[in-house]
Amino acid sequence: MKAFPDSALFRRTVRKIFDMTNASKPRILHIAPAYSPAIVYGGPTFSTKALCDGLAASGAVDVTVLTTDSNGPNVSDRVEIESNPTWFSEGYHVYYCRRVAFGSFSLDFLRRLPRHMRQADLVHLTSTYNFTTIPTLFMAQITGKPVVWSPRGSLQATRQWHEAPKRRLKGLFERICQIARPRATVMHVTAQIEAELSTENLPGIATAEIPNPMA
Repeated sequence: MKAFPDSALFRRTVRKIFDMTNASKPRILHIAPAYSPAIVYGGPTFSTKALCDGLAASGAVDVTVLTTDSNGPNVSDRVEIESNPTWFSEGYHVYYCRRVAFGSFSLDFLRRLPRHMRQADLVHLTSTYNFTTIPTLFMAQITGKPVVWSPRGSLQATRQWHEAPKRRLKGLFERICQIARPRATVMHVTAQIEAELSTENLPGIATAEIPNPMA
């Protein structure tokens, strides 16, 4: 059995929080450091795709994904795609930006981000300690876009695991995120314990608990 986000509950929660109940078809820009078929990263990639699939298939929102072609630790480890953007049969496009250095560092991502941000009504950011996070939060603040942020347990793990690597560097990263993020930012958590520990890292941020049902 696998735990995937409840896309219907996610959609209803987002509409309520950001007062989009009257919006006919909100445009959601999903941003992640990697995306399917980047299976090397395991669970988060699968659950992120499951959420985007469900949202797009509902027909209630427009979904666009902006990501990198990262698929492993080496710069040469890239996803194999036939076209860019790639059309997913559930009803949305995925734009893959070329990674040129460590992690998900991509100049192409920085080039594409402003245009996609301006076209969106809402930004959904996945992951935390990655290159794509801080530019996304800054651009959302500049353009006045609300953000749903899904750290996927990374903030909780850093807080809970005292031997977590690079704790000081991660602390600096979190402080920059606090400065960068727009006020209209809601953290998507899957359990109360994640909310409690994550907000210790990012005090003052609002949270919305949306559990992962088993499928």
